[in-house]
Amino acid sequence: MTVSDHPLPFRLPQKSLIMPRRTRWTRTVAAAVLLAAVASSVAWSCYVAPRPGDQVQIAQETAVIVWDAEHKTEHFIRQGTFATSSRDFGFLVPTPSEPEFSEVDTRLFRDLKTLTAPKVIRQTRPKSVPAGGCGCSSTGFEAARTTVDAPLPMAPAVTVHAEQTIAGQDVVVLSAADAGAIADWLKEHEYSVDDSLAMWMAPYVEQGWKITAFRFSRNETAPGDLQSRAVCLSFVTDQPFYPYREPAPSAEVLELARQGRLAGRLLRVYFLGPERVQGHLGAEQHPWPGTHAWSRDLAAEEQSHWLTHLKLPGELRTGPWRLTEFEDRASPRPGSEDLLFVRSEDQSSFERPPVIEYVHRQETGTRWFLVAMAGGVLVWLRPRTRRA
Repeated sequence: MTVSDHPLPFRLPQKSLIMPRRTRWTRTVAAAVLLAAVASSVAWSCYVAPRPGDQVQIAQETAVIVWDAEHKTEHFIRQGTFATSSRDFGFLVPTPSEPEFSEVDTRLFRDLKTLTAPKVIRQTRPKSVPAGGCGCSSTGFEAARTTVDAPLPMAPAVTVHAEQTIAGQDVVVLSAADAGAIADWLKEHEYSVDDSLAMWMAPYVEQGWKITAFRFSRNETAPGDLQSRAVCLSFVTDQPFYPYREPAPSAEVLELARQGRLAGRLLRVYFLGPERVQGHLGAEQHPWPGTHAWSRDLAAEEQSHWLTHLKLPGELRTGPWRLTEFEDRASPRPGSEDLLFVRSEDQSSFERPPVIEYVHRQETGTRWFLVAMAGGVLVWLRPRTRRA
């Protein structure tokens, strides 16, 4: 989060309104510290664990969930853009069973966006006045932008189920009987840990879930945001879900939201399964602010393309596949529970409304009429010669 300097009105300020340089500097520093505190208190789904003193925010998230109901297996693919200058940081993902990892071609997200984009219909309409060019109406969609250290000894009471490097990321799968033990393990491995981390992990640890810790690293010469490469987590589960839980927003974040000054967030979820689904939060089915954006059955050739393109591990279910897209723009999010998916009572198909592009042109008759008028004017303006 950056601090912007707002210009004063064009009128020059009076001398009494000009702050002493030291006072202005003090207030600027204080404002920067306050904004940094607010930025660090903004929570994100899953859990970001930076190094002490570093700030990491998720600028955008896109996820693909492939639900194989026949084998009770979820394939969870996620890509995020992280706004940070940190050289590396951790990212935690909970799963009900130990996951298997595979790298996915990031073109998957581009192709899905193209598939579900609105159709463009070009139409011409006559225009009787001499005007050229065309007028267009369009809809834009957000586009997602995308070092291994030697393993350190694990903390007591923490089980390391697997560790590997995939898509340039160090991955460790952890479990413990106590959330505090995992928090201590992360702290010993130079992750920033506070009370909210243990509270966030507690429900998962109590149910015997696994916590996968990713370590994202950037090239030392790479500037700007860090975009993760796409990694698929495949795991056994009774119900498909998205890890939506996050620490409760702070008072500063709630105040920014009340004032309409909180930065927007976009979560886009593509769900590929046997039928159209809907989402709700937790077992008590609390409402989720996400909305349906697109849903229909995939044609045979589309199914073959996507399943071959994904290269998912293991055997997949047979039969038709349905793709449903959701958009969640809530900020802050009601992340007290995870996002669960169930069969929707409405199995109808729908797509985004088409975008109509109107091309203005003149009618042929009108054009010739204007040409004739122009010719008559030229004849009338031509100098006349008097007869002798």
